[in-house]
Amino acid sequence: MGISRGRLSKWVKAGKVRRVARGVYHSPEAVPDDLEILFKLAPDAVLSHESALYLLRLSERCPVRHSITLPTGTNPPRAFAGLMKAYYVKAAWLGAGRTRARTPTGFEVPCYDAERTICDLLRSRGRIDEETLNDAIRRYAAWPGKDLNRLAERARLLRVGRVLRERMGAWL
Repeated sequence: MGISRGRLSKWVKAGKVRRVARGVYHSPEAVPDDLEILFKLAPDAVLSHESALYLLRLSERCPVRHSITLPTGTNPPRAFAGLMKAYYVKAAWLGAGRTRARTPTGFEVPCYDAERTICDLLRSRGRIDEETLNDAIRRYAAWPGKDLNRLAERARLLRVGRVLRERMGAWL
C-alpha cells in the first residue's frame, strides 16, 4: 500500500495498528478471521477436507485445525504451522472442483465443492477419522444438491473410483 516499514513499525509501537502475521496488519479494534489471514499469506491454498465439509454444511463439527490443499512443492505459511493440516496435490489437480464459500464471519474463501471434498476424504482416508468419513458420505447421499455425475468425474480424476463405489454403494 506504499507505507514504509519504518512508518508501519512506528504505528505498531504506538498501538495504531496491530501485526497479526508477517505482512498482515489490522486496526486494534478489528477481530481478524484466521482464514482471511491464511489466504492472504497463501493465495494458492484451497480449503479442503474437514474444513470444506463444515463450510458446505456436510458436517456439524467445526474443525480444530483447518485443512488446506496446496500444490506439491509449496510450503504452508509458518504462522499457521500448528493450526492447520496441509495436503499436497499435483498442480493440475488443484483447480478441479474449486469454488468459494463464506466463513461464519462472512469472509469468502476458496474451497472445494462437495464432490471434490468427498473424493479428497477418500484419498486421505488413512489420515481422516473413520466416523467423519462415514458421516460425510451419509450426509452427501441425502443432500439435495448432490451431483453423482460430477462425483464420478472427480473420483476418476483423483483415482478413487473403486473406493467410492464400495463406500457409496450402501447409501445409494
